[in-house]
Formats: sequence, C-alpha cells, structure tokens
Amino acid sequence: MWIVLSGIGMLMRHKQEDSFKQRIKDCFIDALSLTAIVIFVSSAYTFHFLVEFISVPLLVIFGGAQAYAENDSRPDSKKVAKFLQGIFIIYGAIAIVFSLYNAINDYQVFFTTETLRSFLLPILLLIFFVPFYYAFSLYSMYETMLIQFKIPLRKDPNLAKYLKRKLFRYVGISVLKIEMLRKCKQYADPFFKSKDDVDCFFDWIARDNISRILQRHSELGIDELTWDAIIRVTTRDRVEIVGEYGYWTNAFRNMPKGESIYIIVDEVEHEIFVDEISTIEQIGKFNT
Repeated sequence: MWIVLSGIGMLMRHKQEDSFKQRIKDCFIDALSLTAIVIFVSSAYTFHFLVEFISVPLLVIFGGAQAYAENDSRPDSKKVAKFLQGIFIIYGAIAIVFSLYNAINDYQVFFTTETLRSFLLPILLLIFFVPFYYAFSLYSMYETMLIQFKIPLRKDPNLAKYLKRKLFRYVGISVLKIEMLRKCKQYADPFFKSKDDVDCFFDWIARDNISRILQRHSELGIDELTWDAIIRVTTRDRVEIVGEYGYWTNAFRNMPKGESIYIIVDEVEHEIFVDEISTIEQIGKFNT
C-alpha cells in the first residue's frame, strides 16, 4: 500500500531539474513534519459512523465544487471557492481537536509501542526506498543525456559511441556527476566534431572549480542572455563595455571554457573573465 500511494507518487513527481539530495531531503521533511504528526493522530480517531457516512460524501462534493469554482472566471466563483475553503478549514480544525482530545484522554492506549511502530513504518519504508529511487534517478538521467547527445551525432556513429563511452566512464553510478554533466552540457558546443572536442569537454567538467564557474554564471545571469544580445558589461574596475554578445565559450575554436565571455566591439572580439565582471545587462538585439 505504501508503494502504491507514496512510492509511485515519488516517481511520478520526479523532476530532473531538482537535485537528488534536495528531493530526498524534501521527502524526509514531509515525513517528519508537524503536519505529518497531526495527520497521523487525526487518522487514529474518527467520528461516529453516521457522522463519517454523511460528512465524507459532502466533503467530496465540496472539494469538486471548490476546484470548479477556483478555475471559473466569473467573479462570484471566487467567493464560492473562498466559502468552501472555509468549510474545509473548520472541519479540519474540528477533526484535529477531536483527535487530540481522544489521544490525550486515552493516552494509555494511544501512546504505545504499536502506535510508535505505525508512525515509524512509513519512514523506514522511505529509507529502504531510497536505493531504488537512486537507481531510478540515475537511469532516467542517463537516458535523457544519451538522447540529447545522440541527436546531433546521428551522422557519425563512431563519434557517438566514443561519446557514450566517455559518458559512462565519467559518470559511473554517481547521480551527483550526471547532475553536474546536465548543468554543464548547455555550456558545451552541442555539435561535437571530433574526439578531441569530446575529450576537451569532459576534461573541462572534471575540473575542481567548475561549480564556482557555474555559480558565477548564475549570479551574473549569463545563461539568460540571448545569442543575439547587445550587452553592457561593467567590470569590477567600473569600466563599461557595450557590444555584441560573442557567447561565453570560445566558439570559434570549439573549446568549452566558461571562465570568460566574449563581447564584440567594432568587429573586434574581446575576452572578459567572469571574475572581473560586476554586472551584465542586455540592452538590445543586434539582429533586429
């Protein structure tokens, strides 16, 4: 039951954009949060059968009506949605108070090792599920990366096989490394033309300072710049340079770098290291 209701749900909510560590951390926070404890206590005590028999169908109807009202464009629908939300809040508060009262009043029955075991069981199942989820994440990211690399290399199967071998050799079974590869891939020339290009790229992402470079790109907003941007660069020495964005890789030599960007002023290419840049602002496009 846990696999159907929770385990499969984790797989369906899987997003490669989020780091594996963060996804697992969020799952454990949800399992150990105060909300989880309140829900557990509330589920231990229910109302009288007649009350449950009447309230559950009504709550289902109200839930559907609230969802419909929230997506309806008429002005009065927002008032209806707010009213139904208030009903759910009141019902939830009553259920929590009722459960807590019974748990305290009947503490000798509630606070037992059997109750503790029932509360800890989902957490233990989550711990045992982590290795499978790790393997699933690794497999799905491998599949995505292989497809992305395969598309531009369809005309050169030998180079595609070489790239695949380099990928497996670099990543192995490390989710952290393939996450780093996913982040770095956008900085590489997507059309590898030779084995030297492949070697250069994997040597680059294996560097110790690659995380700092990616962080610096994120801080400056380099990844958001369009390929045809006209940019204003302000250096740490308060020097302003305005010109065409020459992309941040050494595109004319097919060598992924990242430590610098290129700005073209009067058809002359200038290289500026990211550590020397204070701000970057896109002020236009040169193809319009």
